[in-house]
Order: sequence, then structure tokens, then C-alpha cells
Amino acid sequence: MELKTLLSNIETVSVNGTQDRDITSVTYDSRAVQPGGLFVALRGEKTDGHHFIPQVLEKGAAAVVVEEDCGAAPRATEVRVASTRKALADIGAVFYHNPSRMLKVAGITGTKGKTTTAFLLKHICEHAFLRCGLIGTVRYEIGERILPAARTTPQSLDVHDLLFQMRSAGCKAAVMEVSSHALAQDRVRGVEFDAGVFTNLKQDHLDYHKTMEDYFKAKALLFENLAAQSKKHAKAIINVDDQYGSRLVERFAKRLPVTTYGVNARADFRASGFKSDFTGSTFQLDAQEKSYLVRLPLMGRFNIYNALAALAAATALGLDLRTAVMSLALAPAVPG
Repeated sequence: MELKTLLSNIETVSVNGTQDRDITSVTYDSRAVQPGGLFVALRGEKTDGHHFIPQVLEKGAAAVVVEEDCGAAPRATEVRVASTRKALADIGAVFYHNPSRMLKVAGITGTKGKTTTAFLLKHICEHAFLRCGLIGTVRYEIGERILPAARTTPQSLDVHDLLFQMRSAGCKAAVMEVSSHALAQDRVRGVEFDAGVFTNLKQDHLDYHKTMEDYFKAKALLFENLAAQSKKHAKAIINVDDQYGSRLVERFAKRLPVTTYGVNARADFRASGFKSDFTGSTFQLDAQEKSYLVRLPLMGRFNIYNALAALAAATALGLDLRTAVMSLALAPAVPG
């Protein structure tokens, strides 16, 4: 793919060198640079990719994307940008042909419940014959392949790569756990979602976000992204029983179609009459002006919330609610 194509949607500070280069690979890992490849220098907590520019030039990199002048030209085209993290996401989306646009994609964020909700939603999709990939804390699933997860939400380039692989493997949908770190670091930038789910917000990750308000702002970025999408009209699925969820509803109700869930009487997907024993849980679901008996082989009130989130997200992806409810009775145990 030509460099000028990869840079077509990027605001550059300067470009020193020709853009008529054929780029054979893209990476942010200096160890993975190949001749004719493009290297994006990221600043991390422990290392700075800019320090490795001499090494990537020795390996034959055709272009580098940087935030400061590194003297790469004339050996390689040096592209300066304000944020290499944003540039990496935008380049990755183009390099992998915007794979999220060809999939039904659900992103799930929140402190607790992301993994279970993701597995339940994937199960519902598969039961409805909608082959579904998974990106999450426990593992990544691409068709029949299962890969160990290095982190909950990978780097943006890897996200687009995984979605491209899912599409190539015949998947029609993808479910992603989206961490607050990923949102703050633009790791899902360029992903076009069909649904965004908010489970809850509890005190966690304050070593990174410092305050609960900063943590909340990071989670809210998922819905800011949904509202700004150009190709898809996404839907928000929000736990209205959570105080931060209620804030999200107020904030985005006029900008996105919002479906709420919980035990609150005003929730769009409402659970009541729940019972739980060693075989699992049952509850009545009131949604879309109908009532359903939901059987779930998972115990605990928190799993009822996870099931509500999965069911609401499934309808946002266009699946039949009755079929989704019936499939939950056969839901597998969540690994890990």
C-alpha cells in the first residue's frame, strides 16, 4: 500500500521525503521492523520509540512516523504528527481496510462484568448463526483459533489486525472488551461500533486515572467515539442502576439511541423476580413491551446484570430477542 494512501486521513505537521513509497508492513515494535516497512514511534511509560529510530533505519524501514525530528530523511520518509498514538490507529484502520465496517461490532466497557458480558454476547451471536470473534481479558478468538490475550484491549494496530483476521475467517460480528486504559490511549480509535455497553464503575485503576472523575471521563470516551462515528449509527447500552451509568444516559441521550438496563422500573430491559440456586438463576425480563422468563446457568445478582447487558446488546446488533433469551439457557461457563 502506498504511503500517501496510509496518510490520507492523517493531519501531519510535516513530511520530509517522498510519499510515493510502497509500504509492505506497519509496526510500532522496533524489533519487528522489516525492509520497506513503516515504523510508528510511541512514547510509553518505560520506553520511547523515538530512541530506536537509528535501529529501524538500519533494518530498512521505508518511513517513520514521529512526534519530533529524528533525522530519518533521506534514508526514510519522516512523517511528523502531533500524536503518534492517534496516527497509529488511523494508519492501522487504512492498512487493514477498515475491517470494523464489515462486521457487527460491540464494545463493552466498565469496571466489572466486561468479560462475562462479552462471552454471553458471543454465545448469543453464535447461537443465532452469526459467527463472532472475541477480543478480551481472557483470550482472543478468531474463528476456530484461540489466542492468549496479552492485554484486555490490544494496541490499536493489533485491534484492526484482529478484526481483519476475524473477517477473513468468516466472522460476521465481533465482541470487544474495551478498557479505560485503551480508551485513554486511543487503542480503539478508528473502530466503528454498532453497540457500546457500559456495565458499571467501581473504584479501580486509580493508580493510572488518579481520580474517579478521571476514570469516568475515560469510560465516557467510548460513547464520545460512538457519537462521532461517520459510517455507522451506533447504539448505547447502559446500566441505569449505576450512578455513573445514569450520568452517561443524561449526557448522551440526545446524541445517541440509548437502551437502559437494570432492575429500576424505568429501565428498557428490566429484570424482576430473580431467583438463584446452585443450578443457576432465573428472572423475568420485561423489554420491548413483552415479558420473558430467562434461565441462566450462572449464579448471582451480578450475572443477571451481565445477562441483561448481553441481551440488550444482542438486539442492538439486530438479533431476535426471543432467540437470544432462549440461547442463554445453554450459555457456557466463562473461562477464568
